[in-house]
Amino acid sequence: MGTTSKTTPAGSSGVQSGPPVPGWRLWGIPLLVFAITALLGLSMAHFFDRQWHLERYRTLEEIGRSQAAAIERRLSRSMLAAPMLGYEVSLRKGELERFPFEQYAQHLLDNIGGISNLQLAQDGIIRRIYPLEGNERALGLDVFAVDSGDETRQAISSRQLTVIGPIELAQGGRGILGRYPVFLSQNHKDRFWGVTSAMVTLEDFLALTDLPALPEKGYRYRLWHRRPGSDERDVFAGANATRLSPPVVTTPIHLPNKTWYLDIAFRRPAAHGPSYLTDTGLALVIAALVAVLVYLVLRLPERLRSEIRAKSREIETAAFFDSLTGLPNRRLFLDRLSQAIRHQQRSRPFALLFLDLDNFKRINETLGHRAGDLVLSRVAEHLSGNLRVGDTVARIDGDEFAIILRDVDNHADVSQLVRKLIAVANTPVTFDRRTIATTASAGVTLCPEDGADSNQLTRNAELALYHAKKQGKNCFQYFRAELNAEAARRLDLEADLRRALVERQFILHYQPIIDLANGRVVALEALVRWQHPERGLVPPSAFIPVAEESGLIIEIGETVVSRACHEIQQLNRDHDNPLKVNVNLSPRQFRHPGLADAVANALQVSNLPPDRLELEIIESTLMDDIAASVTTLNQLKEKGTTVSIDDFGTGYSSLNLLKKLPVDTLKIDREFVRDIPDDRDDREIVSAIIVMAHKLGLSVVAEGVETEAQLDFLAGNNCDHGQGFLFSRPVPADGLREAIVILERQWTRIGRPA
Repeated sequence: MGTTSKTTPAGSSGVQSGPPVPGWRLWGIPLLVFAITALLGLSMAHFFDRQWHLERYRTLEEIGRSQAAAIERRLSRSMLAAPMLGYEVSLRKGELERFPFEQYAQHLLDNIGGISNLQLAQDGIIRRIYPLEGNERALGLDVFAVDSGDETRQAISSRQLTVIGPIELAQGGRGILGRYPVFLSQNHKDRFWGVTSAMVTLEDFLALTDLPALPEKGYRYRLWHRRPGSDERDVFAGANATRLSPPVVTTPIHLPNKTWYLDIAFRRPAAHGPSYLTDTGLALVIAALVAVLVYLVLRLPERLRSEIRAKSREIETAAFFDSLTGLPNRRLFLDRLSQAIRHQQRSRPFALLFLDLDNFKRINETLGHRAGDLVLSRVAEHLSGNLRVGDTVARIDGDEFAIILRDVDNHADVSQLVRKLIAVANTPVTFDRRTIATTASAGVTLCPEDGADSNQLTRNAELALYHAKKQGKNCFQYFRAELNAEAARRLDLEADLRRALVERQFILHYQPIIDLANGRVVALEALVRWQHPERGLVPPSAFIPVAEESGLIIEIGETVVSRACHEIQQLNRDHDNPLKVNVNLSPRQFRHPGLADAVANALQVSNLPPDRLELEIIESTLMDDIAASVTTLNQLKEKGTTVSIDDFGTGYSSLNLLKKLPVDTLKIDREFVRDIPDDRDDREIVSAIIVMAHKLGLSVVAEGVETEAQLDFLAGNNCDHGQGFLFSRPVPADGLREAIVILERQWTRIGRPA
């Protein structure tokens, strides 16, 4: 356990003499100390052994969560074919003779994948099935006879997709069915037409997951669900007859109308961790050494013992401890740091760690300071409970903790300890039946490697912590000498950015967006550049992060919107087909309360029609707070602008959430376009995004188009627009007219530039 006891640095006491230590105390006290220390050591060995078991349990939990999520995604994607098929049936008012069922079914099988067959059951009787080969025995079956028809009736009652199974199939084997009820509007009433179904055999479905590979990695699994109408388990994959040995982690798999369960266990259970016997022996050895030390101390002169008692009384002062967490405060921490510096001169090096909770301010703002105080107290408990003997943890400011890790030999030992501390700091906290998830970042400096002065070491740790935050948070970084220079450069850059705003040094370049059907330029994406008087043209990657962090991005963003509206309005005066301009909004700019008013002001001053301005927001920004994002998007739409989701596919937005967002366009992230057509997964993802977007009435722009092979694939899959170096690099405003004319002249046929 870490050093968090009530030990203060200052003060002295008078000297008292006393009688010699009685013989029974000279031997009895060391024996008592040995017993207590041995008991504590054995308790710690048991604690670490328990931690080892907990780590194994967390490993099972992580595997269960990842496998369950993969199963949910795979099954949801496959079952999506049923409502898509039902939508096509409803478009044709249920007239199957007008419906090219086989061609459309093949299209779904090719683009979605993982489906064994698709079925049409008018009035509940399976009348069409594709592919027919191998599935002939399913024709004519009554879907209400499957599983007593309860789940099919449930689908009809809820009018939603329902997953049935696994069940025994008429054509042999077991399978999973996604049933979607189809209703046709007739005389202002809905009439039940029948159901559409997507079926995947259990064998094929399991082959698409990583479950079959788990036994080779040392795990056993069992996939099961409760039979409808009873508590009886139906184990349909994995270990059935053999009982799984504890620990067993059960992870729910949530389907539209039911829940499956995935059990994960180790193939070989272990009673104790690999270091349990070693830790036990070490605890007894340490207890013996402490007992010998106590024996030697008792033999010291009474004067020394009087001074120790006086020092013990001074330790009781409360002026050196944080009132909320009970940890040492900054004053006591600096004293401990000075002691550690002196100690390392005679012994081994130590590490200084500054640990800070990420986005802690948001907890106070949304849940109140009571929740914030609870989080700080729990983090303090977790940190102090996971330190070694001799280490120190202190709360030095707000949500910032300082930790001294004594007697470390190398970076590997330090990294292992820091990872452990970040992990325990990330432990969720429950407040008013709400789970608060936290993450932490840390900066690390070593003494004497990085310095041997307390001011220098604390500054080093602060710089390393800032660097960790800059790297994406929830991580740690070591101090490097160049961080001092980087901090100075960051301050200079912020000053230069303020000067650039005053002196209007920011300019815009524009990259054309092409209609893949006819080769016409339909829009231009505005990209900010910094025309520095000494360094020349500075790309956004060199200054946007500092602008975002300092808050200057708000003013820069407003400048970009105003200038883009003005320059495109000037361009459109001489252009037959008025172009749109796309402007990116940074995360901080999107969350700013004055965004909608700033956009309205830019449109009014420039006289640009609102529908000629499209605002781009990256997908991950929208996913941070769906409710707030919808409110902001509605405000922008009320101004008449259009909205696109940039870098789509990287933010893990679901179809359900996407339907709630008032957007007009999806821009497919360049990471999915880059390896087309060679990468099969990217081909399937891009084609699925295009189909899904069109079903939702959204247009699609593919970013990063650089090869003709990519262009052929996108055009062949009905992608609306493309953008990338294949067409044009970003162009300054004064060169736009010429660039557009050249680009459109080079287009020699539909979907193919010269």
